[in-house]
Parts: sequence; structure tokens; C-alpha cells
Amino acid sequence: MSLLNKNMPVIAGYDPIVDMGINYSNEIDFGCIELGDSVLHIGCGTGDYTFTIRGIVADSGRVIGIDISDDNVALARQNCGYFGYNNVTFFQKDIANLQFGDASFDVVVCNYALNLFPNKEQIYKEFHRVLKPNGKLIIADAFVVGDVQRDALDAIVASYYKMAKLPQCDNVIVNAQGEMESLLINAGFKSIVLANERDVDVENGEMLLYLPYDMIDGFVNSGCSIRLVNEYGTK
Repeated sequence: MSLLNKNMPVIAGYDPIVDMGINYSNEIDFGCIELGDSVLHIGCGTGDYTFTIRGIVADSGRVIGIDISDDNVALARQNCGYFGYNNVTFFQKDIANLQFGDASFDVVVCNYALNLFPNKEQIYKEFHRVLKPNGKLIIADAFVVGDVQRDALDAIVASYYKMAKLPQCDNVIVNAQGEMESLLINAGFKSIVLANERDVDVENGEMLLYLPYDMIDGFVNSGCSIRLVNEYGTK
């Protein structure tokens, strides 16, 4: 059963071998990525998005994947060997201190990594710094809609991250509605678009593996929701 209330189309470059059965690679519009681009992929996991992006930039581009999990980076490198790419590399790095030069990338892609870090303002500024002039930012993120008890929200979101096999799932920090656009503006981004909003199905049966039913039922009956969204901005 899908966690999303939407069936996402399969796009060019996606390969289920490295997707761990999650199928997140089809949630973002990569239309602003072009042949030959240099792309930084934040939250690369085992390489699913990264190899999709590699299929777009082709041999003339380059893709660098960053993840906080050593295990994910190791698997991503292994998967890269499977494909035989020589213009894709993976590193374990702190995304608040990327250690790349200014104006190094045409596009920065970040999927479901921001909620693992408290210092979002600094992270958005780092994204802006490493982008070339008129470079593009693409983010898949989540925010909460409504007034919900913090302990219930933290437990549900942490369970969602566990189901997605993401690291540090006990320290997830979710934005409130409206905060993401403010972060983009304050970091210097323009032409901001929030698109493809869809709610997480917190009543998904897999959630019961991690949470008591009464907590899930209480969250649903409160009228609150956890909403996934894609963010796009230009330097």
C-alpha cells in the first residue's frame, strides 16, 4: 500500500533495483535539469534519485550525492559500480557545511533530508551559496497542517521515516505550514513555487507496526495532516 494518496508516474532513468521498494524517485519534476548540468543531490540514500538525475545529465554532466548515513553511501557506491557510471560520486557530509566552492552547481536537489536537521536556515543558505547564478533548487519536503500535539506529530513522522528506511528518524523536525517559503526567501531564492502537495496516509496499515491505533486515530480525528510538497526556487 502506498503512503501517498497519489500514484506517481515512472520517469526516465528510474531503476527499482536501487529504490529499496519505496519508489520516491517519481515524485519530483526534474524538468529544470538539463543535459550536461552539474547537480548536487542532498539525501541521496542508496542512489535512486541520483541515477535518475544521471540519466538526464548524461555523460557530459556530473552528479554528486550526499547523505548523512555511511551505510547509505556505501550502498550507493556499490550501486554506482553496478551501473558503471564514472561521473557520479557519493560522500557522507554535513549538509549545513557542504565544503564545496561558491557557484559550483547548476542544480541542487534535496529529498526528505531537511526534516532531519534543526538548522534549516543555514542549510538553505548553503544551497544558495553553492548554486551558480540562476541555478535551480528542487526540494521534496513535508509540513504539518493544523494545530496538533507535538508528541503525536513527532511519533507519526518518526514512524514514517522508519518505514522509509531513513536515518535519525527519532529526531525529525517538521515545518509548520508557510515556513518553507519564508526559508527560501530569507536565503535569497526567487521565482518560488510550491507544487504537487499531497497528504501522507497516516492510517496506512504499516503505521500500526510502530504506533498504537489510538494515537493514529486521534491524529486523524483532529483534522490535522502531514503534507508532502515539492519546492522550487531560483538563485
